[in-house]
Amino acid sequence: RSHRFELIAADARTFRLPVAPTLVITNPPYGKRVRTGGDVVSLLDGVLANIAAQLHPQGRIVWITPEPARTDAAARRHRLTVSSRRPVDVGGVRAELQLLHPVSPRR
Repeated sequence: RSHRFELIAADARTFRLPVAPTLVITNPPYGKRVRTGGDVVSLLDGVLANIAAQLHPQGRIVWITPEPARTDAAARRHRLTVSSRRPVDVGGVRAELQLLHPVSPRR
């Protein structure tokens, strides 16, 4: 069975895909070792805003966030919900692995 995917290196806050992605896997900077040029929560919010605007209705996002409480609020603002979470230690940085998906429209 063949699986088709494409790996793209780009700024996740602004990059536009030609089709709605069904799965986005990202490990954005935590603002500890790699400087983000500002507030890491603003960076993560920008990533969520851009992905949420393009994500397929049944799509998923898998990522690691160093600020789970604050990015949970950002996810809600962008009509995403966290359906799974696991604490992780990433080389001494405490973070959370999250699975997000679009909020189902109300009927």
